[in-house]
Amino acid sequence: MKINKLFKKISAITAYILILISITALTACNINEKNKPITNTNTPTDTISDYYPFMTNVKLTYEGSGMEYASNTTYVDFVKGSRIQLRTNNGGTEVCQVREIKDGELRLITSVPECYYRDDFTPVLSDKPEILLKEPLVKGTTWKLRDGRKSYISNIGVAITTPLGSYKAIEVTTENNFGKDLAYYAKGVGLVKFITVLSDNNQITTTLSKIEKNVPFTQQIKVYYEDVENNKLVYMSTELSFKTNDSTKALFENLFKNPLIKGFVAISTNTKINNLYLDTKNQTVYVDFSNNLISDINVGTAGESALLYSITSTLGSYYNANKICLTLDGKPYQSGHIAMKEGETFTVDIKNPVEYKK
Repeated sequence: MKINKLFKKISAITAYILILISITALTACNINEKNKPITNTNTPTDTISDYYPFMTNVKLTYEGSGMEYASNTTYVDFVKGSRIQLRTNNGGTEVCQVREIKDGELRLITSVPECYYRDDFTPVLSDKPEILLKEPLVKGTTWKLRDGRKSYISNIGVAITTPLGSYKAIEVTTENNFGKDLAYYAKGVGLVKFITVLSDNNQITTTLSKIEKNVPFTQQIKVYYEDVENNKLVYMSTELSFKTNDSTKALFENLFKNPLIKGFVAISTNTKINNLYLDTKNQTVYVDFSNNLISDINVGTAGESALLYSITSTLGSYYNANKICLTLDGKPYQSGHIAMKEGETFTVDIKNPVEYKK
C-alpha cells in the first residue's frame, strides 16, 4: 500500500528563490550574548571561514518580504570536517544542502529538495560542485557557475541593517535569467541579507532576524504496532529531537527497543541498527540490523510478524517510502519463518490504523 503525504506545492519561481537562499544560507554564528553586531571590514588575510563559520546546534530565522515564501528557518544537521549540511524550511518546502570550504572556495556539493526526513548527505561525491564564494575576498573576484551564470564580489564593507543590528558586509552579485541576486556576508556571522532583484525591478528580500543557540531540530512521527490480540493496527505519535550530528539510526533503534505502548514486541538491548538511509532513486529504505534481531527475542511467527510490521511501517511512514530492504549484517533477512532473497524488499502496508489511546 502506498503511503502518501500531503505537502504544499510552490511555484517554480518560489522553489528557485528558496534554493538561492539556502545555498548561501547562514551556517553558523559567532555573535555575543547581547547580540551586538560585528562590524569589522575584511583584511587581505581574511578567509572564507571568517565570513562563513561553521557552528552547531543553532536555529536561524530569516524574515522576508516581496513574496509569500521569502521567510525561512535554517538548522544545521551535520558538520563533518570541511563540510556542513543545512536544512532550510520556508513554510512551503524543505531543502537539505551540503557545502564545503576547500581550496579557497565555498562549494555547494549537493541539494536535496523536499527533504522531510533526516539523512547524512555529507559523504556525497560531486565532480561538478557549484562555487558560492571565492577567495581572495576583495572587490572584483569573479567566477562562473556551472550553467554559465557569473558571480563576483561586487563590493566590500557594505553597511547592512538587520533586526539584530548593523554590519559591514561583503556583497556578492550573481547574474541570472530573473535579474540578479545580492548576498551579504558579515564577518563572524555569515549571511545577513539576501536580495533577489527581478527583471521588473521588484525585489524579494530575506534578512536575518534571530539566532537561537542550543535549539534542536524536531519532527513529529508515527510509530506503528500490530495489535495481534485485538486484530487491529495501531499507532502512537511522538517527537524526534535532533542536535547537530545526532544519529538518525540511533533514535530509531531506541524507539524499537522501547515501544511507546507497553507490552508490544521490542528488539533486544543487544540489537543494533548498522545502517539506515533512503535511496531516493527507487524510493526504498535500506535498514541493516545486527543478525540477532530475531534470535535474541523469544517470539513465534505472530511475534516476528508484529515486529517486522512495526519496523517497516514506522520507517516507511517516516521516509514516505513503500519499500523496505531489511538486511541482517549485510545479508538478506533470514529466519525460521521468512527467507528473503538478495535485493528483495518488504512492502509497507498500512491499512486503516487506529490511534492508540492510553
